[in-house]
Amino acid sequence: MKLSATRAAGAMCLAVFLASCGSGSEHDDADATATAASGITMPSDWKATDACSILDKAVVADALKVELTETQLNLVNEPDALNAGSSECSYLDGTGSAAATLLTRWSPTKDNSAGAITAARQAAASALKAMSDEPLEDIPDLGKAAFFVPGINQLQVFIDDSRMVIITPGRVPDGATGKDVAIALARKVGA
Repeated sequence: MKLSATRAAGAMCLAVFLASCGSGSEHDDADATATAASGITMPSDWKATDACSILDKAVVADALKVELTETQLNLVNEPDALNAGSSECSYLDGTGSAAATLLTRWSPTKDNSAGAITAARQAAASALKAMSDEPLEDIPDLGKAAFFVPGINQLQVFIDDSRMVIITPGRVPDGATGKDVAIALARKVGA
């Protein structure tokens, strides 16, 4: 995928991700203090504010059949009583380019309702119309609900009432499709 296409996918991913998240604030010490004071605790085995801990670099490298040199954690948002915790992990190759990204979200209010899923799907479909005539593809038997955005190889999965991910493989190995790679990675994160 070209760098400009990767940036477009990232921008679309972020827009859809934030649309499904509701409002939130950037991570800082005040947010961490408020989270601790509110008693909000993410599951220790699925910490959405550390997406890189949810999907290991070696697993991504194996799925993409590419050597990854590092991960980079971005867009950290600590949860509070009303807002979800989230983050993005970029899996970087030897050139410093993102070979894949994983956005993770966990909501203390279990807000992955049918309405929220529909709104996220509509936001993705609307953004996709600006880039392609291809429709979104619903993916059955993956989490509570899942859909794939063709052309940018982006998979959004609502795992359960509290957790969701967006997986965007920027590269896929020969003979594979972005959809297949994204679904395989989604299964690795518990979808």
